[in-house]
Amino acid sequence: MALARRQIGDSDLIGAVATLERLLIDHPEADDALLLHASLLCRLDDKQGARAELAEMESVRVSEAGWAEVTAACGAVPRPQGWGGQ
Repeated sequence: MALARRQIGDSDLIGAVATLERLLIDHPEADDALLLHASLLCRLDDKQGARAELAEMESVRVSEAGWAEVTAACGAVPRPQGWGGQ
């Protein structure tokens, strides 16, 4: 996650997406990484892909800050059913 955040800070969004995808292969349960990945897809103008990814997530528990990052990038996206906040 730290590397992806540095890449974002350096405006390397595609690199950050690749970093997160590698992380998610080994740790598919990493909810924060899933949300950051979805927000990056929106920033790269793939809102449909981000929304599809969000819709497939089940029982994800995220902080309000994590969800705010998604909605800042994707706009008003409804939280999928079954999601809870921390």
